[in-house]
Amino acid sequence: MIVREERTSIPVYVRAPFSDYFRPQSTGVLDLETTGLSPSGSHLILGGLLIPAGDCYTARQYFAEQPEEEGEVIDALMGDLARMQSIVTYNGKRFDLPFLRRRMEAVHQRTDAALPFNLDLLRIVRRYSQISRFLPNLKQKTLEDFLGLWTDRMDRIDGGESVRLYAQYVHTRQQDVLEQILLHNRDDICQLARLLQVIRKTDFHRAMSETGFPFNGGRISSVALRRDGMYIEAVQETAPVEYAAVDEHGVHCRFSKADGRCRIRGTLVETAGMRFFDTAPFGSLAETFDGEPDFHDGFVLVAAGEKVNYRALNRLARALTERIKNDGL
Repeated sequence: MIVREERTSIPVYVRAPFSDYFRPQSTGVLDLETTGLSPSGSHLILGGLLIPAGDCYTARQYFAEQPEEEGEVIDALMGDLARMQSIVTYNGKRFDLPFLRRRMEAVHQRTDAALPFNLDLLRIVRRYSQISRFLPNLKQKTLEDFLGLWTDRMDRIDGGESVRLYAQYVHTRQQDVLEQILLHNRDDICQLARLLQVIRKTDFHRAMSETGFPFNGGRISSVALRRDGMYIEAVQETAPVEYAAVDEHGVHCRFSKADGRCRIRGTLVETAGMRFFDTAPFGSLAETFDGEPDFHDGFVLVAAGEKVNYRALNRLARALTERIKNDGL
């Protein structure tokens, strides 16, 4: 296995609203190169990862010089991923992470390894922006061109060409072929880090409410407003607790130690077409919203008429989930 590591000049992305949900210093960028689309008959041959290191990212690549080194690549990647809170991918929900899991199962007979929270940028752009109306497709390189990032890319091959070049390298060990494959993968992860700026063109707070985001000790799966209150679905990933309670203020919760699942329902106060959550019964919870325009006399504004305040709703869901997990109601 070849390990290539290089310090980049790409700044770690820290701008809101991304930083409202993700700790930039523990969020990496991942892209995989494989010999095909189906994990049942293909190999993972290259894992590229951008790792936050101070103000900029370090690019780390693990390359299998022959398919038999796939297990080494998987082990190296999993070691890095275990130290991250979350990762950014492009179509990773449908391809990269399922492929990694299936190959881990095939090579190591393991299915229980935890992976960081995955922010799939393609899914966010496709579902929570109007960008697709202006572009012929949502391929990563097309989006790069749309944002004026094409000049930052040096490679000119695609994934299919990378597969052909890999077969050539296995038989010839030509250094220039190796460099083309590594460059393609490196450019993909570096450009993906630059593409994080597209978040500002999406309805990102709504996206996080519907697709989830990390909290300290797990991940919020979804946050929703219904007629009878606010509903939070979450998963505990570290130190899960067994807890169930209903308090006099209308908060119902159930935390399962067996499967880690959490469900919370909070009653809201409604007046003049606006809906609020009262933080007064939760003491320090109010400190999360001090100085915020959505916070009034201990009440968090989560909706005004039909307009949902997703930013406040998500912050409330994270703070409430962490509070109950750590201290109960």
